[in-house]
This record gives sequence, C-alpha cells and structure tokens, in this order.
Amino acid sequence: MRFHSKTMTKKIEAIIDVQCSSEREYGFDRIAMRIAKFPQVLDVAVVSGRADLMIRIEAENIHEISKFVTETLAPMERVDSTSTHFFMKVYKREGKMLEKMPKKSRLPISA
Repeated sequence: MRFHSKTMTKKIEAIIDVQCSSEREYGFDRIAMRIAKFPQVLDVAVVSGRADLMIRIEAENIHEISKFVTETLAPMERVDSTSTHFFMKVYKREGKMLEKMPKKSRLPISA
C-alpha cells in the first residue's frame, strides 16, 4: 500500500507472476514491453523460477487489479497463466523501515 502525496489516497499494490511463451528471436522482450505500456504497471522483469515475468502494479483497489488481470493481462496472446500476490503489510520500502518494533502488549503472568 502506498500513499500518493498529491492526493493522499491509498493505492493497492500487487505482484503478478506471469508464465508466458517466448518468441523466436525476441524471447520475452515483446510481451514484456507490451505489458510495460499500461499505466498501472510499475515494474516488469524477466525472472528465474516458476514464472517468466514478474510485474508490480498499483491501483485504487483490489477490484481494479482483478479487472486488469482478468480482462487485460490473462487474455493476452502468449500469456499462459498468472498468479497475483497482494501486499498485505509492508515493513520496509526502498531501503527504509516503515514500522518500528511494536511494544509488548501482553500482561505479565504471575503465579
């Protein structure tokens, strides 16, 4: 979740793993560049592991992210599958701690 200074509105962020088919002579370049053109897409990278691409997006709410995945990303030619991960709580962003260690809230137990 990010706050935008101009509007002070919260944005929801998600990471989307994308499995896709590479193209002869282009690899994943063309599909990655096509995905990168969408305004809600913050990052696109070829990654190792189960997914071929990792995308970081932000939107006003979960429904907008869902709509982007189901109506725009998943139906794209060469996209085989997607897996979306939502940020539920962020502790550190861009090298800066966002939260301090919480104080103990438990009461001491006495016998």
